[in-house]
Amino acid sequence: MSNDGRDLATQQVPRLFAPLPSVETVFVGDHDRELAAAALRRHFANGRLSLAELSERVELTVRARSRSDLNRAMRDLPMTWEELPAIVHTTARRFQRGVLRARLVFVLVRVWSKASLVLALVCGVALAAGAPGMTVLGAFLILWALTSLVTWRAWRRAASRSQEL
Repeated sequence: MSNDGRDLATQQVPRLFAPLPSVETVFVGDHDRELAAAALRRHFANGRLSLAELSERVELTVRARSRSDLNRAMRDLPMTWEELPAIVHTTARRFQRGVLRARLVFVLVRVWSKASLVLALVCGVALAAGAPGMTVLGAFLILWALTSLVTWRAWRRAASRSQEL
């Protein structure tokens, strides 16, 4: 209950923003009409439309002012990959780039861990054979640091190339 005795659940909340228009009433531009006409031509080339249907639907597309007008021109036709919104294409490219980067990380970690294991084994064998401890450990640390540096640089180079894609 509020101070004036009214239930909070029944109070009207002031509207700060106007309601969003439905997708069907959003106006379309020249680019949207061109994309729809190109999609209709692809459907014609794939045999889904006759020449008469193509000309009728292209005419509807050219005169379309809203998304619902374009939807009427595209009715009963399957959506193809080219007709998906640009965000889908962008997301797919980012996902592919992420998968490639993850694969690269796994490959580099595998190479680095195997090189580190080999270095540790060589260090252990050298120490067991009676080599001077400080010399062996110093050589191990230097070689391990170089291996890590080379692996890290390979990762950075590949990561910068994938950002350019």
